[in-house]
Amino acid sequence: MKIAILTNSLDPHSGSRAPIELSKALAGNKKNEVTLYVKNKYSQKNLVLFPRKVKIKFIQKNSFTKTFFTLLGEFNTQNYDIMCSNATLSVFLPAALSNKTLVTTYHGTQWNVWENKFFNKRHLKLPIRIMDFLTNIFIWIKTSPIFIFSKKVITISKYTSKEAKKYYLRSSQPTYWGATPASLKVNPKGTKGNPLTIISVSRITPYKGFHKLINIFKEIDPQMKARLIIVGSQPQKNYLKYLRKISPKNVLIIIDPSDKILANLYGQSHIYATCDKYLFFGMPILEAASFKMPAIALNNAAAKEVIQNKKTGFVANNLDEFKKYLELLIKDQKLRTFMGTKANIFAKKFTWEKTAREYEKVFKNLLQKKSA
Repeated sequence: MKIAILTNSLDPHSGSRAPIELSKALAGNKKNEVTLYVKNKYSQKNLVLFPRKVKIKFIQKNSFTKTFFTLLGEFNTQNYDIMCSNATLSVFLPAALSNKTLVTTYHGTQWNVWENKFFNKRHLKLPIRIMDFLTNIFIWIKTSPIFIFSKKVITISKYTSKEAKKYYLRSSQPTYWGATPASLKVNPKGTKGNPLTIISVSRITPYKGFHKLINIFKEIDPQMKARLIIVGSQPQKNYLKYLRKISPKNVLIIIDPSDKILANLYGQSHIYATCDKYLFFGMPILEAASFKMPAIALNNAAAKEVIQNKKTGFVANNLDEFKKYLELLIKDQKLRTFMGTKANIFAKKFTWEKTAREYEKVFKNLLQKKSA
């Protein structure tokens, strides 16, 4: 099959690396010819992430109209069998209106952007609610085209599949992403050290709940001698400044580390923790699990799909439960080891090769229907 994958950038961090790993896994099948269209050229330095068998095409930065017509002409003239979009509207729409069969990956919808931006401005609660109500309508309108124009929508979890049905009235197919890419697979044996370390990895933005995590961590008895490492990318500047302001000395914030550094940080850590509000999949949880770490998450979105509650970690219904579970794992080394081993076994079920096979099934089924 000749497959074109559309994405915004070659960002190697967390969920943003999904189109990269999917492209590589699809190209692992010698019968596939994979081309990746990338919107942002700043990510050219990340070309090293790709084998030669994946062809990269960078989309020139132009006005929306010029980009639309340039890509529409490009897509119509190329002989792709399938186009698979992980991109924003300026790239998605030309693919949708081309003569190619289009499949789109739905990653979930993040609502209430103003509440997120002004998370600590409680005195502005009413105007923020009004602005979010209007903005949520715009977000819905902006997201709806992927359900209207795509031949098939693939979601990244069962939760996002339910969300797609609830908000956009469209059935979809849940297909999990893979867990740890090869660039993060290092031997963690012997790297665990003191003090006991809790790690949390994601984009530095308020809905990820890092401030909640820091506040919980500050309430833990200092006699436990633990530390918290927050590893983030694309930081929201005001939020990052706030996190640094409220962080005690045993909280370390690291921005945009390389895969090698991130792997070392995972290797040094003992517990993974997240208060993410929009945990649509939670790839870092599975990355941590591959380093034999149990995880704790708030019971949001797909948390129970990536954590087997009380087996590979804990899913907390509120912040009080979260603190209780965190203290339990800090105190009980045997429980950490047991759950970490279970988490490692569970994470091995999530592979990019398996993800690619599921996508291929969808592609082949659509092509068969088209030729019938």
